[in-house]
Amino acid sequence: MEQSEVEETAKMLEQEYEQLLQDREDLRTKIIQSTQNSVNMPINVQRLIWNARQQFQVKIHSKTDLTPKYIIDRVKDLFETKLNVYPENRLRSSSLFTQANLDATKLMKIYLRHLLATKHLIQNRETRLTKESFEWLLGEIGNRFESSLVHPGEMVGCIGAQSIGEPATQMTLNTFHSAGVGTKNVTLGVPRLKEIINVATTLKTPSLRIFLKDEFLESKTEVMNVGNEIEYTTLSQIIANSAIYYDPDPTTTIIEADRMLVENDAEEQRELGNEAKLEMLSPWLIRFEIDANKMRGKGLSLEKIENKLLDKLGDEDGSINIIRNLDAELREKMVFRIRIQGLEGEGDMATTPMRLREAESAILNELPLKGIKQITKYSWAQLITSQEDDIIVDKQTGKITGRSKHYIIETDGVELKGVMCHQKVNHKTIISNSVREILTVLGVEAARNSLLRELRFVLGAYNIYVNYRHLSTLCDIMTNKGTLTAITRHGINRIDSGALRKCSFEETVEILLESSMHGEVDPLSGVTENIIMGQLAPYGTGSFDIMIDAKALNANQQEMLRNQ
Repeated sequence: MEQSEVEETAKMLEQEYEQLLQDREDLRTKIIQSTQNSVNMPINVQRLIWNARQQFQVKIHSKTDLTPKYIIDRVKDLFETKLNVYPENRLRSSSLFTQANLDATKLMKIYLRHLLATKHLIQNRETRLTKESFEWLLGEIGNRFESSLVHPGEMVGCIGAQSIGEPATQMTLNTFHSAGVGTKNVTLGVPRLKEIINVATTLKTPSLRIFLKDEFLESKTEVMNVGNEIEYTTLSQIIANSAIYYDPDPTTTIIEADRMLVENDAEEQRELGNEAKLEMLSPWLIRFEIDANKMRGKGLSLEKIENKLLDKLGDEDGSINIIRNLDAELREKMVFRIRIQGLEGEGDMATTPMRLREAESAILNELPLKGIKQITKYSWAQLITSQEDDIIVDKQTGKITGRSKHYIIETDGVELKGVMCHQKVNHKTIISNSVREILTVLGVEAARNSLLRELRFVLGAYNIYVNYRHLSTLCDIMTNKGTLTAITRHGINRIDSGALRKCSFEETVEILLESSMHGEVDPLSGVTENIIMGQLAPYGTGSFDIMIDAKALNANQQEMLRNQ
């Protein structure tokens, strides 16, 4: 080789090496932003290389007539001529098509540049090829790539339905899965898939996954505080017991354990000159014993509970009397004694206990002490994630060396808008498994992404792979009207189409009867109705008509006559 050829080859090899480094960086940071081990590709190039070696009898010790320049030029030519998802005339007509083509084929080109690198095809004994076998390999790659493209008229709906439906038969009928927290279960399997497809209003296990802002992500204390603030808490969740007593003397009590508390309160009222108020108090008493450990675990205090009780019962006229322990008193059980005027009735002692029981039940179960009503329970855990930002990666080797110690909150119940408004919650990363709620709060595009994420999660729990394009086709059908359309007779079967198409789904007799009563006309424009009628359906080659250009035909005839 001449010196100029050597320098040119060295330059091409250097560029190839730089391109491979760039490809690796793009894969790690832009294309595959997760810890998944593999990505499904439409062509098994490694198998094709093995076939090429077998067919052309390339042995381990065989010599090669390939050169680096030849390999790089031919691979570049393959990319320009064969690896296009759009026809050449469209690529030349618009830069938008050119950019879309580059985006669509980027991962495939990275895959091919890796396996068709000069070092693999010349030095590696396991993948070494000759010129003849290399040319056959390039032809096979081009043909298989072209055959893997979706062509006009292809039945993508049927293919997508089969791709989702067949592996779904392997899913169990009733499964619950622990979502990173021992006490937190989520519905999986067929029940969850049915909820997603039917756009169910009531979910079996509605849940939120809440991420705090960056400055609070690694603080377990902050996570627990936020969880306590959003968890809905009523008095019934923190009391040890409750009872109703007839205790007519407000200055003392028949309950020995409360005697000192009542007498001290009576003495304080006398000092304030409220003796008349004591005499007017109801003889009936509702008494609560609050579990101090539960109360503190919920982040509550006796003062907060008393204020909530006064707000609930309404003490504008002084008809409510509440006696309680002080917050500073360290006891296992804290006492609340409540007397409410007007509940004992006028001379009818028989109905008084019933009214007191109703009042007691309302105080216990309907008095919100804190939190969001829909969030019935929360649990926290260290983050188990596949997000690139939360993984520590060695840039030289690409290996995961650790994970950030982030904490998340999992809830029972969903209330996306209320939780997003919390000051310490990162509203950009919160996740809800209720697609309907996401549609209401964030819009149809967010609902579509949620549908796709939930479908992938359910299928991935059983190691089922379904190509993104099949799932996205389903999600597009469900959201292309600007709202959520369920794949049921109440959803997709209510779209504006002919009677024959509708009756092929469900409610066959009812739809045909209603259509005949109203004299509906079916234009037979779809696939299903033409199959029913035994006609050529608009799919495959039936999707197109051959049109004659009369002007071009006349011009051609005149040209032929002149040539004669």
